Amino acid sequence: MFQACVFDPVRDHTGAAQQPFPCLQHLSLVPHENSGTFGLNAFYATQQLFVKAYGNWLGLARLGAFLAHEMGPRFERLTCFAGIEKMDQRPRSGNQLHRLKDVACSTVDVADTATATSPAEVMEG
Repeated sequence: MFQACVFDPVRDHTGAAQQPFPCLQHLSLVPHENSGTFGLNAFYATQQLFVKAYGNWLGLARLGAFLAHEMGPRFERLTCFAGIEKMDQRPRSGNQLHRLKDVACSTVDVADTATATSPAEVMEG
């Protein structure tokens, strides 16, 4: 019902703006009036599943929580669509892989998403 196109070809198709990460292109908010809830849909043309997806999903979930706080209905569902999924830049062995496994296990137990660590943060440091 409510949509936002966040891709701007004039700005996003320049040599300086092209980044090596997926670009969120479109959001839609779908209210479910009978239940007093809403869902948030996001479309990415390309999604780097290992390095960026978790951080993107976490940010979108926070956006949904913010919208629920501001608008009233309860945020019920996040659905992400990716035109092309990529699995690059992932460690195949070593300390980095073990640390990522530890982060993944601890993140599942984290009740407060503000303290969660993303795979990209592990890759960077």
